[in-house]
Amino acid sequence: MNQLSVELLQLKTASLEMAELVRGQVAGVLQAVSTFDHSLIEEIELGEKQVDTLDLRIERKCEQILALFSPVARDLRFVFATNKIISDFEGISDNAHAIGKYLLETRKAFTADQLKALEFTAMSNQLLTMLDATLLALDEESVDRANAVMRLESELDRINLAANRTIAKMAAACKTEREAHDIINLLTIIRKMEKIGDYLTAIAERIIYFIEARIVKHRQAS
Repeated sequence: MNQLSVELLQLKTASLEMAELVRGQVAGVLQAVSTFDHSLIEEIELGEKQVDTLDLRIERKCEQILALFSPVARDLRFVFATNKIISDFEGISDNAHAIGKYLLETRKAFTADQLKALEFTAMSNQLLTMLDATLLALDEESVDRANAVMRLESELDRINLAANRTIAKMAAACKTEREAHDIINLLTIIRKMEKIGDYLTAIAERIIYFIEARIVKHRQAS
């Protein structure tokens, strides 16, 4: 194995480490929403610092590889794609942190009926399935798994759209401004979850790009 291959392997390993950290953050904050366990949010904040550190390390590694080894073809695409993928994972981390923030601002736990009406559990499971498929696509460098990630996003979109109508009914039934504020926080959480799905779809597109030199535009996170 030549030195470039070693450097690329180290880059991939660091990216997967970051992906696992982010996966843990998302799983933790979704559990926090279900259980109203604020201690889980502290773990997410710690994870965000680790993600930020890894993000900088990987970005420097990409710059180093480009400057010292002048990769071409697939290797060059991999470096460029990885640089964007870690930015997407950082975006997911930021959204997980934001969900925790809105949960801390919420006065009391969401009821089981509220979460059921919004299909929160189904959306959480779909999001974690997408995350797992994304990690496997990156690890195995699999186009099939990346395509599977993009197919899974449509269910998140459906739940997110339905949530707008459901939340409107819940807010209308609120007896106090504080209750309405909590319900709006729940809608924001659902939207943050959908945004995480957008980032995962963007990562899947980048994986296909570096493997096949093919640009796929399904839905881009912003």
